[in-house]
Amino acid sequence: METPVAASTRSPWEVLETEQAGWWIDPEVPALVRFLETLGNTSRQDLASMGKRGRSLIEREFTWPAIGDRFVEVYRELLPD
Repeated sequence: METPVAASTRSPWEVLETEQAGWWIDPEVPALVRFLETLGNTSRQDLASMGKRGRSLIEREFTWPAIGDRFVEVYRELLPD
């Protein structure tokens, strides 16, 4: 089962919110309380959907094949014509 995640705004994971794959929250008590309330009010179906979007994000952007493809693109741009 895919699971949505929460990350601190002090991490580079804003994409969790833009991709609706999790939460990007301030590391402060009021924000954590709001997050826990939101989490508690989120349906299992919505959590599962968020987790699926998160898995898709990781597979699309952060697997070795995806990273390798980006390296190839950069090297092609650096090579003379």
